[in-house]
Amino acid sequence: MVFGNPQRLYGLALLALVALLLLASHQARRRRLARLIDVGRGAALGVVALPLRRRLRGFVLFVSLALLIVALARPQWGEQVEEVTLRGLDLLVCVDCSTSMLAEDLKPSRLARAKHAVERLLARLTGDRVGIVAFAGTAFLQCPLTVDYGAARMFLDLLDPAMFESQGTDLGNAITTALAALKTGGEGAHVILLLSDGEGHDGSVERAIAAAKGAGVRVYTVGMGTPGGAPIPLRGANNTLEGYKKDRRGAVILTRLVPDDLARLAVETGGAYFQATPGDPEMGEVVAQMADLARAERTARVTVQRQERYHLFLLPAFALLLLDAAWPEGRRREGRP
Repeated sequence: MVFGNPQRLYGLALLALVALLLLASHQARRRRLARLIDVGRGAALGVVALPLRRRLRGFVLFVSLALLIVALARPQWGEQVEEVTLRGLDLLVCVDCSTSMLAEDLKPSRLARAKHAVERLLARLTGDRVGIVAFAGTAFLQCPLTVDYGAARMFLDLLDPAMFESQGTDLGNAITTALAALKTGGEGAHVILLLSDGEGHDGSVERAIAAAKGAGVRVYTVGMGTPGGAPIPLRGANNTLEGYKKDRRGAVILTRLVPDDLARLAVETGGAYFQATPGDPEMGEVVAQMADLARAERTARVTVQRQERYHLFLLPAFALLLLDAAWPEGRRREGRP
C-alpha cells in the first residue's frame, strides 16, 4: 500500500499525542482527588473514575479520527488498466555498460550517474515511448519501446558491465541496435540518446553516423566522465574496494572522457552533445530540444495506475462518528447526603 498524500499521516502522531495528554491529565486529576477525599467517598460521588460508557465513547471518537486521517492520506493499492490516447515521439536510450563506466570521477560512478540521468529524463517525459539499449563490445535491446516508465526504470536498474563478455565501446553496434528497434515505431520523430565516456571505441563512429543519417534519426550524446579521468575500481563482496584494474605491465589503467567522437556523432545527425554535470541539467536541455520535433498520436493499451482506496477508511470513520453522536448520555449518579 502507498499513500497519495503521505505527509498527512503525521496527523496520527498528533492524535496519539493528544490521547496521551488527555490520559495523563485524567490520571493527575485522580491523584489530586485521592489526596482530598478517600476512594470510597470519591466513588460514591462519581468523581474519581470515568464511567465505562464515557471511556468507550472516547475510544470510538479517537478511532474514527484515526480512520479519517488515513483516508485523507489517500491510501492506494491494486492495479487499474486503462486505454489512453497519447501524443509523443520514440526515444531509444543507449547506455554504455563497459567496465570504464565504473570509474568514479563522476560520483558514485559513471554508470550510476548515467542511470540517474535517464531517470531524471523519464520524469520529464509525457506520452513519449522510451526504449533502452545496453552496449559495450556488443549491444542488445534491454527494454523495447514503451510508455510504461516504471517498467523502463526496472530495466534500467539491471544494467551492469557483468552482462557483457565482450568489453569495449562499440558505438556503431549501439546505434544499429537502436535503429532496428525504432523501425517498428511508425509515425512521429525518432530520436536516440547515447550516454558514454567515448573511450575505447573500435572505429565504428563513421558507421554509426551513416546509419543514423540514412534513417533520418537525430542522435543526442552525453559524455560521462571527466578529462582528467580516474582508475577503474575492482570491488568484491559488500562492495569493498580490492584494488584497481591494471594493464598487462601491471600499471593502473586511467580512463578518461573522450568527447570528440560523441560530439561528432551528435552534430552530424542534427542532435547535440552535452557533458554530464551535477544535477543532470543536460536532461532538461535534451527534452527542450525534442519539444519541437513531430509527435504521433497513438493509443496506449495498458496504463497501470494504483486505485484510490480512501473510501474503505472514510465510510467506517463516518459510521463511528454517527454512533458517537447517537450514543445516549448516562445519568450522573447523585451523591447521598
